[in-house]
Amino acid sequence: MKQVLLFIWFLLYSFQGCSQDNIIPLEQFSVNSISLHDYYKDVNGVLDKFVGTWIYDDGVTYFKVVFQKKERKSAINDWNNTPIYFDQLVANFELRLNELTVYNNLSSTDIHPINDGHRVFNLNRKIKLFYSESDNNYTDAYYNNFGLYRSTLSLTYQPDLSNNLDQLLWNRITFNGKEPIDTSNYLIGQQDSTPYQIPPNLLLTKQ
Repeated sequence: MKQVLLFIWFLLYSFQGCSQDNIIPLEQFSVNSISLHDYYKDVNGVLDKFVGTWIYDDGVTYFKVVFQKKERKSAINDWNNTPIYFDQLVANFELRLNELTVYNNLSSTDIHPINDGHRVFNLNRKIKLFYSESDNNYTDAYYNNFGLYRSTLSLTYQPDLSNNLDQLLWNRITFNGKEPIDTSNYLIGQQDSTPYQIPPNLLLTKQ
């Protein structure tokens, strides 16, 4: 009986915690107006257009990326340690060059090399995410020498109303012609010198 009461108390406590969320549409996210317990929720489905499987294949380079939407993820505490939450995009991918596998982390459930996508632009068709490749980690004291994020990825959704073959424009962001290490949309003074395997600019097709 005691265990049942404890379980009921836990459910009530969890519900009460979630009910305190200040729910705001994701597209209204702004670092200048956040407050305690803000939850930038994708109430209008602006992330849904990105979700799914996208492929680029020119006969030499085969690239497959699978985007998912994760709900109510905790924000990185860059804003005065204020806990906020948001819905975001995450993704794993597969890369083959000349039929040789370079990366394949599609089956991973814990590691998402592409993530933190919750800022949308240009009529909600463009989104920026943190992006890293498996062998391109770096060290930085600000992140306790654990370099998960290396650069920023820009994705632009391009609907095809005639053939129903939506496309996604993949652009890795550079700075003065070089790859920046970008942890929170702010350059931190380091330049990437490690070559990427995934091409910087691709046009992927929805499967």
